[in-house]
Amino acid sequence: MLCVSNKIVEANQDGSNRDKFEVMIASVDGQPIHCQNNTVFTPHCTIDDIDDADIILIPAISEIEKTLKTEHKLVDWLVKKHQQGIIIGSACTGAFLLAETGLLDGKLATTHFSAVNDFKHRYPKVKMKPEHMVTDEGNLLCSGGASSCEDLALYLIEKYINRKVAVKSAKMFVRDYRRISQAPYFEFEGNTKHTDTQILLCQRWLENNHSNNIEIKNLSSIASMSQRTFERRFKKATGYTPLLYLQKLRVTNAKKLLETTDQSFDAIACSVGYKNCGAFRKVFVRDTNLLPSEYRNKFNAKQAGEIVRA
Repeated sequence: MLCVSNKIVEANQDGSNRDKFEVMIASVDGQPIHCQNNTVFTPHCTIDDIDDADIILIPAISEIEKTLKTEHKLVDWLVKKHQQGIIIGSACTGAFLLAETGLLDGKLATTHFSAVNDFKHRYPKVKMKPEHMVTDEGNLLCSGGASSCEDLALYLIEKYINRKVAVKSAKMFVRDYRRISQAPYFEFEGNTKHTDTQILLCQRWLENNHSNNIEIKNLSSIASMSQRTFERRFKKATGYTPLLYLQKLRVTNAKKLLETTDQSFDAIACSVGYKNCGAFRKVFVRDTNLLPSEYRNKFNAKQAGEIVRA
């Protein structure tokens, strides 16, 4: 993406003579970088060879636990470069490595939605905003899951060249420009990686009964505790209030029905446990940043249309 922006500038399609991006790949020891899909990148240099840079971008990491335990030199190097005034950004799960430096404490960040619970547990001081596609804290940048690295690249092109070149770059890649939210892509997985067995029991009950008429105040009896204690322990264990957890379960079910059926949203709202369709519509939009019709158009195979075949 950055190289494409260079080509556009070289062709003077933007009507200016701005600077271009010079991209270099570095590894800790200069050895080839083996990616998860068996792709191998040959770096231009080691991190020690980098005396000066404007921006350092951390790619996604697949083995988070192993990386955090072994890459202490890289973490120290990132802190040093940040102190020199270099902007540091991360893509996807690369945010874990950036957070490990402590630089993100008290700052906004985002990462892949599937890693959010783990991230929050490891780095409670970071203001995690998983719905954001890109976060900008001036000299610290993060992008969300997987292909959001392209959103980060477009953001950098607009920031350091101009918007016109960024839009042209997006068109060259046949992709949407300036995706603000990754909320539509979320797959809610209630956090069950905790040891509070009474709350786990309640979570399983909600998963099996969320389409029924449920009074939140009655959930505490399932966990055999007072209402106040239940709400406190539920939030501590899952990261959500009982009401928000229930709403997310219902939205998840509604999303599946929008993806796979032609049912009206009124019918879907009733089937997931809502009598008031208007109220559920507000919950759905808040959770996905899309109207139900927009979500269906985006993810329903029939609505997306057929592939043209010979």
